Amino acid sequence: MVSNQTHRLEHIVNKTLLIPLMLLVLVSGVGIWFLFSGSGSSLKDFELDKDKQEFIWDAEHVTFEIENYFGKPLAAAIVTADNEAIGALVHNDLIAEVPSSTTGEQREIGEFTEQTWSGPNPIQTDVNGLLDFLNRHLEVFATITRAKTRVLHITAVDGQPNTWDTELLLTVHGENEAKKSAKLTSHHQVRFQYEDDEQIHDGGAATAWKTTDLTMVQAKQSLMKEITTESGLRKISLPDNWKLPLSETSQFHFQIAVEDFDRDGDLDIAVASYNGVPFLLCAEKGGFVDRSREMGLQTWNPSGITKSALAGWVDIDNDNFPDLVLGQQMYKNIGGLRFKDITRESGFSAGFDPHGMSVADYNVDGLLDIYVARSHDFGQIVDRAGWVGDEEGGAPNTLWKNLGNGKFADVTMESNAGGGARTSFTSSWLYFDDDHYPDLYVANDFAKNLVLRNQGDGTFEDISEVCGAADFATSMGVATGDLDNDGTTEIYVANMYSKMGRRIISHVGDEDYPKDIFPQIQGSCAGNRLYRKTDGDNRYVDVTDQAGVNEVGWAFAPIMCDFNGDGLLDLYATTGFMSFDREKPDG
Repeated sequence: MVSNQTHRLEHIVNKTLLIPLMLLVLVSGVGIWFLFSGSGSSLKDFELDKDKQEFIWDAEHVTFEIENYFGKPLAAAIVTADNEAIGALVHNDLIAEVPSSTTGEQREIGEFTEQTWSGPNPIQTDVNGLLDFLNRHLEVFATITRAKTRVLHITAVDGQPNTWDTELLLTVHGENEAKKSAKLTSHHQVRFQYEDDEQIHDGGAATAWKTTDLTMVQAKQSLMKEITTESGLRKISLPDNWKLPLSETSQFHFQIAVEDFDRDGDLDIAVASYNGVPFLLCAEKGGFVDRSREMGLQTWNPSGITKSALAGWVDIDNDNFPDLVLGQQMYKNIGGLRFKDITRESGFSAGFDPHGMSVADYNVDGLLDIYVARSHDFGQIVDRAGWVGDEEGGAPNTLWKNLGNGKFADVTMESNAGGGARTSFTSSWLYFDDDHYPDLYVANDFAKNLVLRNQGDGTFEDISEVCGAADFATSMGVATGDLDNDGTTEIYVANMYSKMGRRIISHVGDEDYPKDIFPQIQGSCAGNRLYRKTDGDNRYVDVTDQAGVNEVGWAFAPIMCDFNGDGLLDLYATTGFMSFDREKPDG
């Protein structure tokens, strides 16, 4: 048996720095990355109460034991339909409660059917009744591909040593008998009582169980099919991060841009990466072929040092052939036949550490302009004074005004569009108010997000603090669009989401930290946010919980798109971070 000290993660964080919480809360299976730093300007010389530190460590140790020696065997037994193994994990005299409804509430959501079981007047039962209840709902699956159990919240029971009340999230994925995707999501309140860790390992520590709700979602048809191999993308030499040494992991920074650059009716893909190797993947005969070199694109990083993940299409001269920004270079599209490097004569420069670009005609002169979001190397940020309350962790973003004739001018200063020296990942143009000048939302990894209102005179006003959509949430992506077809723009922000971080945050509060610090800490693991325009004024309200769109682990690149053709925009959010252990994905 591994000792408690090992599981208390002291190989990751010095206990004395545990909480003045926290640079980041990122979960990787059992691993937790806390860069709890008291070196920031707002947290210098601050330390959380020792008793609370000890309690949090104990709670996370118990959580580790439950997730690994109860949750993993439970998930494995569900996949194999092993009722005996499930029963062995709980106490023989288990007291259980399950929803009384046998049919559940059903609704149609586009191409999906959702059925939910919850509500008052639960049925009291025992181990066998709990197993019958679970099996009844698992019968939907003809095939179970995977299951997972996570502890969402944990609380010590007063006056009862080694007794903990937990909220468990159980998810089951697979296919129904029609071979369509199905997913069961359920929440359970489980009490664990034990003498020592061995009792959790051996089974029987779960003494009370209440299932609060179950939701089954089934697809009516398959909307998408993976065609990676058939498309030829397997032959493209993109770095495989699973096989890279730690020193080369910067190659996982990619940006892609999709456009029919040659107007042949098929969409093509431009890919940029931090390793300086760009690609132009041309659609041909139902697949993709790398045509970078023959189309006149540089296939190396000319600077040799400067990193750039920029990839974006922009018709700079209104000739109906989209031009290309790729890596550090700007290319003129010559009739869809080849590209000409015009970086030097255009005056455009991606700058140091560009992470994303967005395009709009900000001054409404008929020419498309470019906004470049600039980030900063994470290690350099860590070496600084800190991140909480620090608005100077990165570099100003850059607004490039299109002058016509293939020329661009840096108008960042005079337009007030730089956004400060923050660590920006990306941005999105939107119409915040009722004029026809596009406004700008900037997603910042370190520091508050920005809402810049276009004043129509070539300048921007920072309205972040008054518009209601600028939370500090370690943001890495943003998508904007009219989700409800009411004529106003919604904002969907991709943030970090950590189940472990949310557990820990639940044990602390505003009273534990210096003024205005806790909301920033809380935002660092809150998950994605959805903001909706209020009626009658220029403010946004947070509708995340009502929409149910926040439980996405460390999302980078959301988009809005009508996937099923019903006339309504849908949300797609990529999730996950680079792990070196396939058994330990993100949180």
